Amino acid sequence: MNAAQQCYDRHAAAREFRFRAAEVNDKYRPTQIVRFSALRATIAPRENKPSVEERWSTYLNSLPARQLASEEVVDAARQLWRNIRQLYDRATPPNARPTDEGGLRWSWVSGGRYLEITLFLATYEWYFRDSNISLSDGDEEVPVTTVPAKLVDALRKLLE
Repeated sequence: MNAAQQCYDRHAAAREFRFRAAEVNDKYRPTQIVRFSALRATIAPRENKPSVEERWSTYLNSLPARQLASEEVVDAARQLWRNIRQLYDRATPPNARPTDEGGLRWSWVSGGRYLEITLFLATYEWYFRDSNISLSDGDEEVPVTTVPAKLVDALRKLLE
């Protein structure tokens, strides 16, 4: 028996096996096909899911209790966030983490752009980098009560 004959025999045996398996499986096939639409499955929206702003507020509120930032730093963060939102209402809450010095570091990243705000007790510094056009900008020791126009422009570029 040559190699071609052996190959043909293997394929014939495989066809025979599939045919017999189909006969056996016919006994177990359902007589009626149930369509998904007949199930009328519905997924109800979660009514109690907190908004992004609520989660941001909860995060800030949790920091003093977890001893990750002082109450004063959290108050400064709330004030800065409120000022940013007044100037640019489409601003989304940042990625945030405490710093080793007891402050907070906020960051946004999108499409080759990066904005970082490092918040201390009464001041903050910010840094913006747009790698698409090799632009960088920033400022140091900015009082929490003020938001420079360049920072708002950077946030606008990043989020739009």
